[in-house]
Order: sequence, then structure tokens, then C-alpha cells
Amino acid sequence: MKPGILLVAGAMMGLAGCTSNIQHGSGDVQSTVAGEAYTLNLEMDQQIIPGVLLNDIRYDVSLYVNGVRTVRGPLHKDGSGSLQGSYEGQPVELDCLKPHAFTNIRCDVHISGRKVETLTFKPGAR
Repeated sequence: MKPGILLVAGAMMGLAGCTSNIQHGSGDVQSTVAGEAYTLNLEMDQQIIPGVLLNDIRYDVSLYVNGVRTVRGPLHKDGSGSLQGSYEGQPVELDCLKPHAFTNIRCDVHISGRKVETLTFKPGAR
């Protein structure tokens, strides 16, 4: 076998073993809807798992309403998805999308069918 082929194969195997974890968040956001005041905080752990040709990306999202985790779950590889939960007996829905390749994921928060806020993930924020 040629040394060049072994070098390339070794480099690819070395890269395949380095998983990256990046934390994103919205920070605390105050919002009032129909006389109800909410403190919202969106957190996300992004895991990048290198592959030989393509990376595998996983998103795990948590939404906190007034300090209580109300929604938790994964998003699709493209950063989109809808997740449901509840807060004090009220249904909570999180609708997320990533509009363009070089923009951050945004999520609309709905409580009892009313849009409360649009939150944007920022790298490193919690």
C-alpha cells in the first residue's frame, strides 16, 4: 500500500473522532401577553459529530417559562421543528426554523394558542 493512502486514511479517522458541543441561548426575555407577564429563556445544546464525508448535527432544545422547564426535545438537522409542552396547565408550543445558512435559529413561543415572543439563539448565551 502506498504511504500517501495510509496518511489520508489516518487523517480522516483522526477527524472522525472529535465531537464538538456548542451551547446556545436566548438569555432571559421579558414578555407580556393578555395581562400575563412571562420570563422566557431558550437553551440549546448543539452537537457536531464529524463523519467521513458529512457531519451529523444534533440540536437539543429547552424552553423555560418563569424558571420552569416547559418544553424539551430535539430539532431537525436543519434547525427546524415544533415541540410541545405545558406551563401551569396551559399548552406551550415552540416553532423553530433557521431562515438562511448564515443566520441563527429562531423560535416562536406560543402559550394557550397566543404568540408570546420570537426568541433567537446566540452562541455562548444561556
